[in-house]
Parts: sequence; C-alpha cells; structure tokens
Amino acid sequence: MAEHSAYSRLEAIFRKSGILGDALAMLGGDMSAMMPEGGAEARAEQLALLKTLAHETLTAPDMSDLLEAAKAEDLDPWQR
Repeated sequence: MAEHSAYSRLEAIFRKSGILGDALAMLGGDMSAMMPEGGAEARAEQLALLKTLAHETLTAPDMSDLLEAAKAEDLDPWQR
C-alpha cells in the first residue's frame, strides 16, 4: 500500500483519534480518583481541549473524500 494512500492517511487519523481517546480516559480517571485540590478547573480545560481535538480529527472536511478514495483502493478483506 502506498505510504500516502487514502487508506494509510485514514489509519493515521484513526490512530490519532485513538491516542486522544486514551489520553481523555486517563485524565478522566485521574480526575475521578486523584484530583489535587484546586486542580479541577485546569483538568476540565485539558479535557475540553482534548475532546475538541478528537472531534475535529474525525469531522475534518477531507474525511468524506478520504473515505471515498479508500473505497477505490486495492484493499484486502480486513481493510475493507
């Protein structure tokens, strides 16, 4: 598969989304279990920013074009 194929670009986008989700889960769990006194406001800002980045990653304007282009690529059954 070409390094810059639509499918490989989608893989990178979903990898980024997964990493953001992991960070959100870790910070959210930390907030529930070990939030230092006075840290809630800063943690809320961190979570809000990461949620925004995660949303923007998956709703970027070129996502529909990448999905359509990936359909036309020579993908194995698992990738489809």
